[in-house]
Amino acid sequence: PHIDLFGSILLPVFLIMINSPILFGSAKPVPVDYRNLRNIRRDMLLVSLAGPATNILLAFVAAMVVRFTPDLSTLGQQLLEQTVTLNIVLGVFNLLPIPPLDGSKILASIFGFIDRGWMYTLLELERFGFILIVIFLFSGLGHMILWPPVKYLSELFLGKNILPGL
Repeated sequence: PHIDLFGSILLPVFLIMINSPILFGSAKPVPVDYRNLRNIRRDMLLVSLAGPATNILLAFVAAMVVRFTPDLSTLGQQLLEQTVTLNIVLGVFNLLPIPPLDGSKILASIFGFIDRGWMYTLLELERFGFILIVIFLFSGLGHMILWPPVKYLSELFLGKNILPGL
């Protein structure tokens, strides 16, 4: 139900065909009916934190298996290290305050505690989200902003940097 023809299939294939230095895709978002939330600002914050927190938790669990399983095969270790890296990247990326990523909803929740107008203004930027994400990734900001926390967390969880060139 989350596969999107353009974002999940056509965009990644196109980026591969043009030898893009960045490969990414997207999926349909998980529908959240904010009318079901008792306290929209607090509960939107908690819902938005759930995805990135799950990614970081999965990375931590995979890293603990790598660190505390002495007879792990090379293939098993590589697979788990890639699982750690992928989940850290997804978790950190999803925390960016760019609509429609969860970070924008977290920021909107915080703005909502200050002024509801700011919250709704930020949420309205979601229609430009794809363009903002593309600009972010291809401008080099992605490398500057994403890699330091990804490197830090991979070193923290695995005890080593597994990202080449960082």
